[in-house]
Amino acid sequence: MGEAGNCYDNALAERMNGILKTEYLLDARFHDLTQAYACAKHAIKSYNEKRPHLSLGMGIPAEIHSTNAVFSSLKRKTSPSQKPVKAK
Repeated sequence: MGEAGNCYDNALAERMNGILKTEYLLDARFHDLTQAYACAKHAIKSYNEKRPHLSLGMGIPAEIHSTNAVFSSLKRKTSPSQKPVKAK
């Protein structure tokens, strides 16, 4: 780990970069920073609100998240004697 150019060091980021480049053409040259920002914002919105994901059973992340179907099992369960710790 830690080798320059080794895509296995951060496979998740490499996968996301690949999707942004191939599906949303974010490897293009932009006229200015404003255009690049707008394209990135559009790609992220589309990725989360329109694009079906195989890992979610071809569901759309925003719909799955709003129904709470996937995340209900991930909620932290506390015993009655434990009180949640408040962030400072």
